[in-house]
Amino acid sequence: MLRTATGTLLIVVGLSIAAGGCGNAGETGSSGNAPKGPITLVNPYPPGGVTDIASRIIAPALEKELGTPVRIENAPGGSGAVGLNRVLQSKPDGQTIGIVTLANGVVTPLLGQAGYAKDDFSTIGLVDLAPSVLAVREDSPYKDARAFFAAAKQRPSTLRVATNGALTDQQLGIQRLAQAEDLKLRLVPFEGSAPAFTALLGKNVDAISVNTDVAPRVEQGEFRAIAIASAKKSAFLPKTATYEEQGFDYPGSAFIGLGGPKALPPNVRNELERGLLAALKDPTVVEKFKKAFTELDPKPGKELKALIDDRSKQLAPILEQVKEK
Repeated sequence: MLRTATGTLLIVVGLSIAAGGCGNAGETGSSGNAPKGPITLVNPYPPGGVTDIASRIIAPALEKELGTPVRIENAPGGSGAVGLNRVLQSKPDGQTIGIVTLANGVVTPLLGQAGYAKDDFSTIGLVDLAPSVLAVREDSPYKDARAFFAAAKQRPSTLRVATNGALTDQQLGIQRLAQAEDLKLRLVPFEGSAPAFTALLGKNVDAISVNTDVAPRVEQGEFRAIAIASAKKSAFLPKTATYEEQGFDYPGSAFIGLGGPKALPPNVRNELERGLLAALKDPTVVEKFKKAFTELDPKPGKELKALIDDRSKQLAPILEQVKEK
């Protein structure tokens, strides 16, 4: 039985924010506490990525629930910190909210690269958890994670693992796992999953650590998913064993959430939370997320805050090592 790191990382795509009030608003329809004008939903990453897709699904549903226009603004840069600073610096009236990931909500603040701390936002709600997936080519000799890591043990610094970014859950999670198991892997960070897919198809790397957006490639027979970092099997990769099932304690996931400025009035924050959670129950929204290979896990703002705090504690030690390099 292999033993591994006790924590897990996330990517995040979730929105990190501070401890704003987290009471519950009414169950249906706008309570009159919604922002008084159009809402800007800031996506702090380039168009076409998972956060952009999530934003475009959420915006019209949130608009319907709150009864006010919701437009998307892409503000990429600084591993997402540029967009989050845009939210931070906005008037705390609920008309500017945003999306955050592990990179911009936890990692860059811990590294001192964001210009803000993880407690500088009010949390609105969790949208989904996005588990990391370890995959190889279909013709790879490695049938599961145990075989892959056993080979890495036998051949130090030989096996190459591409990730979707240097500050993502997919990179930091594998890095932490390798340290716990005394493995030497060659990690190759790319800007997003697509170039990592290309590297694996071209046999430039031996494996990839990415999101569940790899599922279509698995279905098409190009890749084989050999582990998933979730507490239970994914509906999108039902045949893939979890890290835990293979003897690795790596149950965490990336996340997507919404948040706003720290000084957001509680009644406005509560109404945004109500609208978000109601929107995420809409069957049309659920189906759109399924098509994007995302399993929704709607939770109130206080649970997003707890998740951010937990991930920060888990990542602090490894990020201290990154800062020292």
